[in-house]
Amino acid sequence: MNQPETSGYFHRVAEQTPTVLWVNNPTLAQAQTALEAGAMGISTNPTYPYKLPVDYLNKLIDTARESFDNDEQIGEAVYQESVRRLLPIYQPLYEQTQGRHGQVAIQTNPRTNTDPDSIIESALRFYEMGQNVIVKVPATPAGAQAMEELTAMDRPTIATLCFLVDQAVYMAEAYRRGLQRATTRPVCYVTFISGILEDYLKKQNEQIGNVVPLEVIQQAGCAVHRVVYRIFQQRGYEAILLGGGARGLHHFTDLIGGDHTITIGWAMIEQLLQENPPVVSRIDEPTPDEVIATFDQHLPDFGRSYREHSLSPQEFCDFPLVKMFQQSFIDGVDKVCKVIGERKKNTVA
Repeated sequence: MNQPETSGYFHRVAEQTPTVLWVNNPTLAQAQTALEAGAMGISTNPTYPYKLPVDYLNKLIDTARESFDNDEQIGEAVYQESVRRLLPIYQPLYEQTQGRHGQVAIQTNPRTNTDPDSIIESALRFYEMGQNVIVKVPATPAGAQAMEELTAMDRPTIATLCFLVDQAVYMAEAYRRGLQRATTRPVCYVTFISGILEDYLKKQNEQIGNVVPLEVIQQAGCAVHRVVYRIFQQRGYEAILLGGGARGLHHFTDLIGGDHTITIGWAMIEQLLQENPPVVSRIDEPTPDEVIATFDQHLPDFGRSYREHSLSPQEFCDFPLVKMFQQSFIDGVDKVCKVIGERKKNTVA
């Protein structure tokens, strides 16, 4: 297959709309090519090290073992080093835009997501990695406390694990409170994870006999994202909405036109570069009433995600999607720890 052009579609998106592209969990080469194609930042999560080439991962493990014995500590060091190598690629962009773009995201340990002090402690370690590091915290009460304090320290943050309009508003308010005590205006993103919401609704739909058409379910993620976007615009929230968890090209193309950021994986970037579709603003397209009615009748968790004032902050951690995504991060950490354990058995430190 011929290599895709490294200019074109995403440059046209940037020229014609305020929508910004990030690349999710890239290899070193993909990070560079995505930058050339128009990506303005990088997102990673705790599953990232498990996706690295085995030889490189083993090298990072061996180096980390020189400083740590505990597998989770080794795993965190491996995650840090795998992200650290991405920083120089986007540092020039960070400097050129005076910190507005060029960030590389790293996420705190999912096992400590209920402890704001631990989240803050981990975040402060991560910031030492480089100037253009931005740290992900959970969209939960503990994460909101951490975000407010980190913002007050003039540190940039991203809220993740966000599947509800209520969560997005809650984290935007936490950032706003932090800004009142900050001396600068550190950037903050609040993620809404569109594709994984749709995956979840598909599984629920299977359990009830696939009564909801697939084309209806495929509107769910963008429908909620647009509600969050509208609320952010109407209330003048300082936080930037970040679309994440893309599972199809529509999670980028159907949200073009908004003053927001969307992170997608390299495979989708490559496909859009090759297809080079027209740039069409769809951020303001309404969700048909009959689509909402179908969800309300058959898949009520959509309504909890879609409507404000559906869940209290104390209920966020128990929302099934939040629990599932949180567990996927823990599973990612466990996979890395398993590799570390096997490496220990096969080598002598």
